[in-house]
Amino acid sequence: MPDQEQAPTSRFLKHLEEGNAISRRTVLLGAVGASAAAFLAACSSGDSSELSDSTNTAASSDSAASSASAVSSDTTVTGTADTTAAASSASGSGASEMVVNFTYEMGSGGKQANPYVAVWVEDSSGAMIDTIAVYFLQSSKGTRYLSDLSSWYSEVNTAGVDYTAVSSATQAPGAYSVSWTGPDGTGLPAGDYIVNIESAREHGPDSLVSQPITVAGAATVTCEDSGELVSASIELKA
Repeated sequence: MPDQEQAPTSRFLKHLEEGNAISRRTVLLGAVGASAAAFLAACSSGDSSELSDSTNTAASSDSAASSASAVSSDTTVTGTADTTAAASSASGSGASEMVVNFTYEMGSGGKQANPYVAVWVEDSSGAMIDTIAVYFLQSSKGTRYLSDLSSWYSEVNTAGVDYTAVSSATQAPGAYSVSWTGPDGTGLPAGDYIVNIESAREHGPDSLVSQPITVAGAATVTCEDSGELVSASIELKA
């Protein structure tokens, strides 16, 4: 009898163990499925966040680039306009040429010889810029008397300006005109200048006309007479 009763019990236990095994597999599969679902949900959420961030970043970059481009464009246009206006103002305020007119009238006394004459330009501080013309006896003896043009001679020695290209022989009394197109021959920059005309005659008077003038376009300035230099004027051509 004991041997016969053990069989049903063994079959029951085996069935129970198989049932537990199935239940464990079901639980394990359920857990795996839940984990997979959670993982996919997390991935889906992460991808959505990544896509959202990427889209926002791209939109932000496009907006920043557009703003930077707009600012750069505005700045360039403004700078160009200001520069053009300044250049236009500067180019229209000088003069292309200066013409100096004067008459030499020989007075009485002294030797009745042709005078030495010098015409030159200084800046507003009185420093020589250039000699426009100088008339003197073209010889070694004549050169020794250049110092009779005392004002011009002092200035030309101080500045060291070459005058040989604008020198010529002495001229008889009368009316004369000399012109100047600036220190480099391309016109006169706008600004303040002093125009000087000096004459000297052997054993005669030394006459000097010194006229301040502002170069700012076309103009004509009349100078006061001085000794044997009369009817002097300065004409600026635009």
